Amino acid sequence: MKNFWMILSFALTAFCSISAANALGKMAPCSDPRCNSISEKSQAEARRLRIDAEANFNSRIKPYCTTRALAELNRSIEVNPFDPEAYELRAAVKSRSDDMAGAIADLDLRIRLWPQDPQGYLLRAAVEDERGNFDAAFRDDIMALNLDGNLAASHQNLACDYLRQGDKSRALREMDRAIELWALANAPSKVLAQRASVLTEHGLNRAAIQDYSRLIGFQSWRLSAFLDRARIRYQLGDFDGALKDLSVVLSVDNDNVEAHYVCAQALLAKGEFSAAAPEVQSALCLTIAKPPQWLVFVFLIALSNLPFLLPLVWLRRKTWGILS
Repeated sequence: MKNFWMILSFALTAFCSISAANALGKMAPCSDPRCNSISEKSQAEARRLRIDAEANFNSRIKPYCTTRALAELNRSIEVNPFDPEAYELRAAVKSRSDDMAGAIADLDLRIRLWPQDPQGYLLRAAVEDERGNFDAAFRDDIMALNLDGNLAASHQNLACDYLRQGDKSRALREMDRAIELWALANAPSKVLAQRASVLTEHGLNRAAIQDYSRLIGFQSWRLSAFLDRARIRYQLGDFDGALKDLSVVLSVDNDNVEAHYVCAQALLAKGEFSAAAPEVQSALCLTIAKPPQWLVFVFLIALSNLPFLLPLVWLRRKTWGILS
């Protein structure tokens, strides 16, 4: 459930902290007394290797550059084995390669070197969650929150933990707090989208609609929010509301196959077969160059909630004339 949060933490928080340390030209804080035994020359060389590794990690040529990043980080840690952020970045590289055990080992070292930083516990919690070690993830989330109660990430992760435990009320309180904290940073959309998705997964559709509506208020250009809200409205039987959201999506992106299909479903649910047929045909034309008309009929029947024979009779009488 925290896969999104793990990616966000590795891709943004970890790299921002690394970049900050690079800009200052020094290592991150380290509680190990041996940290000060590393010469400035060695620190500079390890930092150079780490910067190169970060650049390779962010490269689009992922398989090749991930291997290079790992090699550079191994060398960086050999030169300076007391840099917490080198272990953090290597954990990110290993997690991308699905080496979750290796990522946990590196995050253990990162926490040992910098135990007062909650980010290490958040990252380890995300990886433990990915491995299915939910109790360990929960303990790390609690530890991160104890170290800094004002981290939106901690509250967001705990919300996921409580949802898994079936405690929806505590989960929503944690999400509310996370949104408050993101709002202070002028970035509530970071968690609104995820909370809406989580609420949908747990059947809290009306609450999810409220979150998507708030998200659209912050980011009116976010077509995915309109599409997600349309899906939920369709499920709740608000077909007109769903069609209104879908019209926004299709007015900007008329090649959105899923929007055409959901639109067809909503129109069929309203009994507007004549309007649904062109939506199905548009969706099929985006995936098949020249879809045969019988395929359009099949999709209309499949999307319809009506008994099989009724749309079939209607299609024979009406749709052929519309589409021909």
